[in-house]
Amino acid sequence: DFDRYSERFHHLVGEASKSRRLAETIVMIYRDVRRLQYAGISRSVPGDIVAEHEQILDALRRRDPQAARSVMSHHVLGVHAKALEEVTSDDIISADGEVDRAVDLDG
Repeated sequence: DFDRYSERFHHLVGEASKSRRLAETIVMIYRDVRRLQYAGISRSVPGDIVAEHEQILDALRRRDPQAARSVMSHHVLGVHAKALEEVTSDDIISADGEVDRAVDLDG
């Protein structure tokens, strides 16, 4: 359910931009992040994501481009930071959600 909600949200924001290129970029980035999540590299918290989406919608409804830019930047950079944190972690998350210690390839 969350995947469908999130994909729809990103699609609608892209469409609302009235820019085909921006709409395609938003969906492409969303799908890239989704792949990371399925690979266990990014562990986003749905409640946090929904709250950020609500802030984005609020700024768009108020037609406040500075607030929208700020909230969207926070959202994108936050997801990016979480993915980087996972990639550089010593832990690997298996498909069943179990945490395994990474093998040290340098030692």
